[in-house]
Amino acid sequence: MYELWLRSFHAVARHGGVTAAADALGLSQPTVTEQVKALEGRFEVELFHRQGRRMVLTALGRSLHEITQDIAGHMEEAIRLLQSAEQGPVGPFTIGSATPYHVMELIKAFGERFPGLTPHVEVKTRADVVSGLLDFRYDAVMIGRVESDSRILNQPYRRQRVLVLVPAAHPLAKRRALRMKDLDGLPFVFRESRSTSRAAFETALDAAGVHVRPVMVLESRETIREAVALGLGLGYAAEGELVPVDRVLALPVKDAEMSVNSHVACLQSRAERPLVRAFLETAQSLANWHG
Repeated sequence: MYELWLRSFHAVARHGGVTAAADALGLSQPTVTEQVKALEGRFEVELFHRQGRRMVLTALGRSLHEITQDIAGHMEEAIRLLQSAEQGPVGPFTIGSATPYHVMELIKAFGERFPGLTPHVEVKTRADVVSGLLDFRYDAVMIGRVESDSRILNQPYRRQRVLVLVPAAHPLAKRRALRMKDLDGLPFVFRESRSTSRAAFETALDAAGVHVRPVMVLESRETIREAVALGLGLGYAAEGELVPVDRVLALPVKDAEMSVNSHVACLQSRAERPLVRAFLETAQSLANWHG
């Protein structure tokens, strides 16, 4: 009885309304509504605020949803395992990534290892990727810096140099490599404050006692590349994160340690699941992490 009520509660919480929850469960809307009300009535609690057709979780509802996320996630995983037991690994494997770069090589290698699988990738913000991992929407994720949540296992994947982006017509474009002092006083297009490449660049500037002139803050690598190409300023990006264009050169800085890291992560509780473990092993085989 409680299992059915909790199942309906979780579906409504996940989908934000009774209609979508009923469709997901294959039940009628009155049945889902009745089961949620029965759960609230049995324990004399309020789990949702009703706002028209929307169902918004109360504080108690949010706490309960954190628990049912685990229950529902493990149940879906169990069903998937049973369905694939006789025919080998098949079906979906969902990966969240905070960047479209680097993850594709890993997905290609994983798909070649398990051709019956259908890898599905979603590129989201870091916050969305981490929350999706915690509520079982993603089997594994790729993120930059280590996620400190104790429920998450972080596995080092790649360490990449941060390169300086220079317009092709700029005098520095004739160099094969730069020194930090070459950048002193020059205009730069910056990434947003949460960017790991920006943090690495600013740390190197401070260490060298070099000051550049920020002229603009942009949200994406691609817009920075275009700004550099138009001569608005120099820029920076992690190696391999930009498609090369004739108008922009990416040059290393030989007297500075500038790098960003990426990690493959999964739930600690799922790290030994066969497919998740296989994904981590595939990532390890491609990793270039040193130190």
